[in-house]
This record gives sequence, C-alpha cells and structure tokens, in this order.
Amino acid sequence: MSEPATFRPGSPTTWRAVLSGSSGRLTIGLTLITLTVATESLVITAIMPAIVRDIGGISLYGLAFSAFFLAGLASIPTAGWAADRYGQALPFAVLIAVFLAGSLLAAFAPSMPVLIVGRVAQGYGAAAQFTLSQSAIARVYESSARVKVLSLMSATWTLPGLLGPSVGAIIASTFGWRWAFGAIVGPAVAACVLAYPRLRALGPPGESRQAAPIRWPLQVAVGAGMVIGGLTAAAWWGAILVLAGLPITVVALRHTLPAGSLRARVGLPAIVAAGFLLNVAFYSASSFVPLLLTHLRGASIAAAGIAVSAVTISWTVGVWINTQLVDRFPRRRLTAGAALLLASGTAGFASALYGVPLPLSYAAWTLAGLGMGIAFNTFTLNAMALAPQGGEGGALAGRNLSANLGTAVGTGVGGAALALSNAAMLGLRPGLTFIYTVSVGSAIATATLSRRSNPDGIGRG
Repeated sequence: MSEPATFRPGSPTTWRAVLSGSSGRLTIGLTLITLTVATESLVITAIMPAIVRDIGGISLYGLAFSAFFLAGLASIPTAGWAADRYGQALPFAVLIAVFLAGSLLAAFAPSMPVLIVGRVAQGYGAAAQFTLSQSAIARVYESSARVKVLSLMSATWTLPGLLGPSVGAIIASTFGWRWAFGAIVGPAVAACVLAYPRLRALGPPGESRQAAPIRWPLQVAVGAGMVIGGLTAAAWWGAILVLAGLPITVVALRHTLPAGSLRARVGLPAIVAAGFLLNVAFYSASSFVPLLLTHLRGASIAAAGIAVSAVTISWTVGVWINTQLVDRFPRRRLTAGAALLLASGTAGFASALYGVPLPLSYAAWTLAGLGMGIAFNTFTLNAMALAPQGGEGGALAGRNLSANLGTAVGTGVGGAALALSNAAMLGLRPGLTFIYTVSVGSAIATATLSRRSNPDGIGRG
C-alpha cells in the first residue's frame, strides 16, 4: 500500500513544506541525483580531449557520447515498468549502482573500448533516473508541490551548465581526467541515502503483472542507433542504415510509448508527441550555435560560450515563470505560447546567418531559452496529471523516451544537413539554414499539438 500523501489536495504548498520532513529529504535526494547526472554529462565534454591524448581511440570519440545516449533509450521504458511493478525504491537504488559502476569503470579505463563500456553503464543508469524521479514526484506530491520540486530539479542544471566544462578542464589539467569520474560518486551515494527510505515507504503502486519490456526497449536503442549512425555518415551506406533503422524503431515505439502516441491522440499521447517535437526544435538549434557564431560570424569561442550560458540562464528563468503561471492560465495556451516564443527566438538567432547584428541574435536566442524553460516542465506536469494511478512510471517513461529521441533526431538531422552541404562544396550556410528551418518548424508544430495535449480538467484546461 502507498504511504498517505504528504500534502493535502488543493492546499497551497510552501517551499518549507517541500524541503522539510521525509518528503524534504526525498526532494533533496532527487535534486542531488539530477545534479550528479547533469555534472557528469557536462564535464565529460571538457575532458574527452584529455582522455584521447592519454588512452587513444580518436576514431571512437563520437561513440563515447552516443553510447551513453543509446543505453538510456533502452533503460527508460524498463525503469518505468519496474517502478509500476515494484515501486520506485528498488530500481532507483539498482540504477544508481549501475551508474556508479560505469563511472568507476570509466575512471580506471585503460583503453577507449573499456571507457565506452563504462559509458554504456553510465547511460543506462543515468537516463532512467529522470523517469524514476518524476514518477516518485507524481505519487508523493500534490500539484502545487510538483511544480516546485520540478523547478528545483531543473534549476540544478544551471550551475553545471555554467561551470561544468570549466571544472572538468581544471580537474583534467591538475588531478587528471580520471578524477572527474570519481568526483560524482559522493553526490550519487548521498542522493540514494536521502531518497531511498522515503521511496521504500511508498511501496509498489498497485498489482501490475505486465511482463517486463526487454525486447522492445533494446530494439528502440538499436533502431535509433542505426538511424543516427546513418544520418551522420557521409557515405552511401548511411542511407541504407536510415531506411533499415526507421521501421525497426517505429515498430518498437508502438510497443513502448503510450498507445496513440505516433498519431498524437488527445491527452497523454499528444504530450508524448509534442515533447518529441519540442526537443527536436531546441536541440537541433542549440547544438550548432557555437559553430554558427565562430565559423560564419567570426566570434571567439569565449563569445560563443556567452550565448550558451545565456540560454542556460534564460531556461532557468523560464522554469521559474512556469511555477508562477502553470496553475493560473490554461496549460494548452501556456505551452503553445512558450513554443511560439521558442520559434520566434530561434528564427531571430538564425538571422545571424545573414548579417543581423550579433547582439540582436544573442537576445533572440535568450528568448528561445525562456520559451523552452516554460514549455518543458509544463509537458511533464501534464504527463503526471494524466498518468493512471499505478502507471506513473510507464506514462513518464513515454514522455522521457520521446524527448530523448527528439534530441537525437534533431542533432542527427542537423549533422546530416551539414555533411551534405559540405559534400556539395556549398559551405556551412545552406546546411545551417536547413537546420534552423527544421527547428522553427518543429517549434510551430509543438504549438499546434499543444491544444491536444491538455484536455479539460488539468490546471485550468
């Protein structure tokens, strides 16, 4: 049986209530694990050049990143199923252990293949933590408290986003890159100590006897890997990989996402579909911001870093705005307006391709981050509200799986556009123009789907 809810339905929730008592320890524990994953994902970007200099494997450089992501695609649906079958406590502890084992293996890796195995374990353990954390939030907290806890977890990405790459570079140049992996062990263990007792007290959410999803999550990862590999390959066989990988992925998604997601059926399926498009819109644009600024507009790496930091901060501000507006206005209008803000900000930044003064482009990109911050958590809150009792894990796994796929597809399509543009000796501008057109179009499509993702009865309808 589930432990009685800590917060009374309909009652206003203060920050003190969210951060005190057993639920307060859960809040801090979930925030710590988010901070751990965020720090690891951002630090690794800075230390990879040092790793390659030490143990070699430059040809496997990209695989060290994609292996982390693909392993996460396999773990997210399985973690959602485990949460609905056994409760959040057991999978939470097991996946933290897997993440830490992968981190230690990477820290002691004598070669790049061994490091990639460590990255697979890290990705499998890390990506699923968001599904487990969100399903726990859906069970423990009332609506007004969920907004605060999600905003706190989102805000934890700000500090790593601003300092993570610099800290990683400092660790690599002083103590050595291996210590960068070891530095995340302490926070992860602390997160488990704080959160595990409260999660164990929840117990299993119901009597689910659904068989464990093993085949289909693995097939999603394999199919997505083929599509991404084919998109980024500058060779004829890349098209064969894409054509073979697409049906493999689509068939697997029909078995792992909520029914009707591929058709964006009203309610939770539309949230899943719109969340995919939202991530395509943002990450296809953000991944190429430094390239545009440095290679086409002659900005320094430091100046390009300002744009990256600015959008990180504005995303956090958008999350705070979300906490103020999400229960005051119809959520379908809030998400649609935020998606249109993302579209207009991205279009404004893309105008830098054709000579618009950089200060205006920087300001536009900051607005895009604001729109993303408002929209992202609103979709998650809607998924929590629509999740069936005892099925929170599966519903939020679908939300997170589609978002991760959106990130992969957005960056993969962008990489393919640049490869084709260069192969045709047209330079970067045509490829980047295509990328930002896809981004803006995806954001507009997100706004259109938003009216289907928030039926009456959630927030203000």
